[in-house]
Order: sequence, then C-alpha cells, then structure tokens
Amino acid sequence: QAMRNTEKQKKISIGVEDFKTLIDWNGYFVDKTLMIRDLIENHAMVTLFTRPRRFGKTLNQFMIRRFFEDERTEKDEKIDNGGLFDGLAITKCGEEILSHQQQYPVIFLTLKSAKQDTYALAYMELKKRLSAEYKRHKYVLMGDTLTADEKERFEAVSRVADDDSLY
Repeated sequence: QAMRNTEKQKKISIGVEDFKTLIDWNGYFVDKTLMIRDLIENHAMVTLFTRPRRFGKTLNQFMIRRFFEDERTEKDEKIDNGGLFDGLAITKCGEEILSHQQQYPVIFLTLKSAKQDTYALAYMELKKRLSAEYKRHKYVLMGDTLTADEKERFEAVSRVADDDSLY
C-alpha cells in the first residue's frame, strides 16, 4: 500500500508578491528569512538589493515589512503577523533578533507604482504612495516617541498627497 501524504499540498503561486498572501495561501516559498537577521546584524545605513527581473525582490521587501512592521487596522487594532514566520529559519535566531518583530512603522515603497507616462505624473504618484504610507502609521502621532518637530514633519508628509502641485 502506498503511503499517503497527510500534509496539505503546497501551491505554486506565480506572481504573488505579498509574503502574507503567499503564506496564507500555502504557497511554495524558498526560506530567505535569514536575510532579516543579516539586516539587523550588519547595522548598514542603506542596503541595496540588486537582482534580475522576477527574482523575488518585491517578495523579499514584503517579507521584511511583515517581520518588522507594527501593522494596525483602520481602527488602530494591532495586526499579529508573527504566525507568518512559524517554522521558518528566522524563528531559530534567538530573542535578540525576534525582539525586533512587529515593532516598527515600516514605509513600504516600490517603484512599480511609478510607471506613468511623464516624470511629473510618476512624481505625483510616488508622493501619493508616500503620503498613504505615513497615513497607515498615524498611530505614532498618539505616542510620545516623536518630538513636536518630528510630529509636525510626519503630518506634513501625510498631507503631501492632498497638495496637487508637482514640486
């Protein structure tokens, strides 16, 4: 008698860029979560990811976002994304690394949104996206982690999309 696999078969999820969607749909995922540990440990001011087209740059961005981000609903309720990483390599890296999980507001931008016909239109689109990212994290204005000047700058960036001027 042939042995039966009782585990749910994973799906090939072509074109799925959001790490959360991929995990929720039980899609195949090459575990690159140790990249998160490397980002924490190397203390770089800037990290540039260069890969050819279709090599998972956006998926990696989403994975990094879902790990670090203190994500909230519209009603300011915390969204727990910790379970997305269950069974992945990052969970074996110890408390020093895991203490960063879901702790920060993450500004997530991809230049895929700036494919308009003109520089001016692309610039406006990026301004809208950046403003929307700040609005997603409006909860930081409620706490005391930002100075008054930082709160003022935060609110100014949040309002950028409301300004129709290009520059």
